[in-house]
Amino acid sequence: MKSSHITDHRFPPERRLRRTEDFREIYALRRSVADGTLIVYGRLGQTSQGRLGLSVSKKVGGAPTRNRWKRVIRESYRRVPQAAKGLDVIVIPRRGATCDYDAVARSLPALLQ
Repeated sequence: MKSSHITDHRFPPERRLRRTEDFREIYALRRSVADGTLIVYGRLGQTSQGRLGLSVSKKVGGAPTRNRWKRVIRESYRRVPQAAKGLDVIVIPRRGATCDYDAVARSLPALLQ
């Protein structure tokens, strides 16, 4: 049984980009911004709340490193919902960038503006 003081911090499926078709459409628009940590592709979304897609390749590291990148990006995205309202975005970590929560937390909101 859940305690009433615990907040649900899951990232719900309706906030995720999952279909290959959606990824292809966003990449085809060629609308992107980047800095030394992340690359963000985006388009006006199909829903009012916006969705996040992740593309973390083996070029950034092995499975533990890729999974850490995904967790850090999801958490940073979840904490700035106003910045991503109505946008479908794909976030890609730069090759050679360090998976640092503070760096991603600074980078992502700035790029979403």
